[in-house]
Amino acid sequence: IEAANEHHLVQNILLVFDTPGGMFGGLPECADAIAESGKPVYAFVPPGGSCASAGMFLAAACAGRFLSPSAQAGSIGVYCAYTDLSEMAAQKGIKIKVFSSGIYKGMGVPGTALTDVQEQYLQDEVMSLAEEFYNHIRANLGEIDDSFLQGQMFKAKEAVEIGMADDVVKTFDDLKNFLK
Repeated sequence: IEAANEHHLVQNILLVFDTPGGMFGGLPECADAIAESGKPVYAFVPPGGSCASAGMFLAAACAGRFLSPSAQAGSIGVYCAYTDLSEMAAQKGIKIKVFSSGIYKGMGVPGTALTDVQEQYLQDEVMSLAEEFYNHIRANLGEIDDSFLQGQMFKAKEAVEIGMADDVVKTFDDLKNFLK
């Protein structure tokens, strides 16, 4: 984006998205770079592609979002997975003890179960990140009903109807009609 902004021949920047999503780390900073670009930045999802979760976080910062007819967008939300192997360890006669300096330090060591306090901490963290995600989406795309922010994906036309995309386009050439 920085190089495109510095190049005198570049008028618009087009980001092609085909992503299942990703991690939160670096996401707000990248979205800020898109939003603060001196030249308009647009998102395009190619045929059969998807713009999910972290991809939608970035696409929301763009000046416009365009999906090909067979593309999908959405998956707004946050999750954290934990595999509790404590019963398997116990069945094998393995007893795991964690000595830590705090109730959260060592949380999730393989073979241990989470305490109720640790589970609530993780759920609270997920919801805190989710609220930040929802706020970012709404600040950039307008009021989107909570029912559309439950982690589901939407076909191109549906994404336009609910406000996650601006239009459905068949080719890159069709995008020219929308660029500034």
